[in-house]
Amino acid sequence: AYDRGDYEWLLTEQMAMVNCHARAGDDRSALTQRVNVAFALMMMGAFEEAIEGLRQTEAECNRLGLLATALTARQNIGFALYSVGRLDEAEPIE
Repeated sequence: AYDRGDYEWLLTEQMAMVNCHARAGDDRSALTQRVNVAFALMMMGAFEEAIEGLRQTEAECNRLGLLATALTARQNIGFALYSVGRLDEAEPIE
C-alpha cells in the first residue's frame, strides 16, 4: 500500500492491526501501530488528527516505558507540526 500510495487502504489496515493487538493485550505492538496510523493520516493530509493521535501515543508510551516508540511518535509530531506551518512548536522537537 505504501509503495502504491494507497494510504486509505494502509490506514484501514493499520487501524485493524491496532485493534487486534489491543484485543490481545499487546500494548507495545498496538502503540507501534498507532504511530503507523498517524503516518497514514499525515500522508493523506490529516495532520491535525495525526498530531492529536501521536501526542496521545507518545504519552502512553512514556507511561509504559516504551521509549523508542515514544521517540518515534515525537519525531512524527515534529514533522506534522512542520507540515502545517507550526514551526515554533516543531523546531524544539525536530
